[in-house]
Amino acid sequence: PVPQGGTVTAELLQRAAEEPPVKRGERAVEIVASGTVAAGTRVDVLVSTEKATRLALQDVEVLAAKPAPPKEEGGPRRTSATLRVRVSEAVFLIAAQAYAQDVQLLARIPGDTRTTEELIVGQGL
Repeated sequence: PVPQGGTVTAELLQRAAEEPPVKRGERAVEIVASGTVAAGTRVDVLVSTEKATRLALQDVEVLAAKPAPPKEEGGPRRTSATLRVRVSEAVFLIAAQAYAQDVQLLARIPGDTRTTEELIVGQGL
């Protein structure tokens, strides 16, 4: 409260408690992936190897995103994205980033929380 005619000072202001970007059991993991997304977007993550492309994660929150350089001159747009994931998913994404040919982010329509069963497309399609 401020007395009528009083001065508002820093001591009188109450700061709102900020929520941490991740909760217990979660991690913020940064990956570089094909595709363009923005912070606040929810995405599905695809991981491609020589043998198959797999739907790795679904409905993941993007905490931060910025453009990343393409793998090669004239290559597809890439994004450096920080994702909120469970610990096991963070480990998977870090390994995928190291060994996969490509990791791709597919933006979801706001409010779409539907998921699908495991989906893998291999050489035999």
